[in-house]
Formats: sequence, structure tokens, C-alpha cells
Amino acid sequence: MQQQLDRMEEMLTSLITIVGNINSEQKLMKAEQMEMKKDISEMKAEQVEMKRDMSEMKKDIFEMKAEQVEMKRDMSEMKKDIFEMKAEQVEMKRDMSEMKKDIFEMKAEQVEMKSEIFIMKEETKLMRVENEKRHSEVMNRFHTLEADHEHTWEKTVKNEREFAVFKKQFELQNTDV
Repeated sequence: MQQQLDRMEEMLTSLITIVGNINSEQKLMKAEQMEMKKDISEMKAEQVEMKRDMSEMKKDIFEMKAEQVEMKRDMSEMKKDIFEMKAEQVEMKRDMSEMKKDIFEMKAEQVEMKSEIFIMKEETKLMRVENEKRHSEVMNRFHTLEADHEHTWEKTVKNEREFAVFKKQFELQNTDV
């Protein structure tokens, strides 16, 4: 009987250890998920900053176009400075070429960023699926442990009842003698 109680105690200890381990794993998974959410929010902040920079660049381009219109008006007013203006036009064309090059590079960076964001979204989806799978596994194990625990207690109660019946029968037989 003592051996049975010891075995039951060992089983309960094992069950408590297993539940504790499962609880620890679940906490670790939640921490990883929070870290991922933090990374995503940081990426969103960087994206907002890039959009703001692009807006400022568009404003600069608009201002440059306004300056170009003003230069054309000045050209009509200063016919005697045609040579200087042609030099300025050549300079402006070079600047515009550089700007177009910069704009092209920005568009390439933007495409690359969109690709990276898409990849990160896909990775996030995969991680969510994996987390759901792990959660289901943990819950299935927990339900199995719970069923084992209930079964063990039912057997313990049954054994205690039978033990009590045997004890009463033994006491009655001792009094008859």
C-alpha cells in the first residue's frame, strides 16, 4: 500500500513538473511574440519617417520647379546676359540629371523596402501559424494530463473505499474470535 502511495506521489510530482515546464514554455513564446510586435512597430515608425522624407523631397522638387519658372522670366528680362544664362541652364540640367538619378535611387530603395516588408509579413504569418500549432499541442497535452489526473483520483477513491471495507471486515472478524 505504501508503495502505491509512493508511486502516486511520484506521478503527481511528475505531473506538476510537466505542467510547470509547459507554463514556462508558454511564457517564453509570449515573450518572443512581444519582441516581434516591438520590431514591427519600429519598422512602421521607420516607414513613416521615410514617407515624411519623401514628402519633403517632393516639396523641394516643387520649389525647384518654381525657381525654374522664375529663371525663365528673368531670361526674358535680361537679353544682354544670354551667355551667362546658358551657362546657368547647363548647370541646372546637370542638377536635374542628378536629381533624376537620386529619385531613381530612392524608387529602387522604396521597392527594396516593400520587398523586405512583404517578406517580414510572410515570416510573421508563418510564426503565427507555428505559435497556434504549439499552443494546440500544449493544450492537448494539458487535457491529457487533466484526464490522467482525474482517472488517478478515481482509482485512489475506489481503493480507499475498498480499504475501508476490508478494515471493517477485519475488525468484525477479530471481535467474533
